[in-house]
Amino acid sequence: MAGGFDGWRGDFIGFFLGLQANNSRAYFDAHRRQYEEEVKGPMVALLADLEPEFGPSRLARPNRDIRFAADKSPYKTNIYADARGGGYVALDATGLVAAGGRYMMDGPQLARFREAIAANGSGSTRSAGRSSSGSRCPTRRTTAEVTCSATSG
Repeated sequence: MAGGFDGWRGDFIGFFLGLQANNSRAYFDAHRRQYEEEVKGPMVALLADLEPEFGPSRLARPNRDIRFAADKSPYKTNIYADARGGGYVALDATGLVAAGGRYMMDGPQLARFREAIAANGSGSTRSAGRSSSGSRCPTRRTTAEVTCSATSG
């Protein structure tokens, strides 16, 4: 199901700058509607549009865990999510960050990943979609053998 993402509208930058200047429950509660409509809503739509390719994602809560932190600011000054398929997207007052990779690989994936890092080869052979063993890797999301080897089943 597509989310219909068409970008962030409104003053989402102003929301984040205001939160940086006044990171308090009073500020967040006074601007909660702006957060829901101009920050969180578009992010949820983007994640829905990306789900067919990257799998389900998890949107982080806006609240910080302040139990053991010296900084007791209650809210994060960004919004971010990670996808099961290895993607990450974050938005704050300075812009958007999108990244990919793997975290907590299983044993066989980790072995292929380490083999690919240790292998001699040029970027052109890796971007051709072949692993060091010559097997075909998917290239629609990855261009490096390291990523390809780590994500191939």
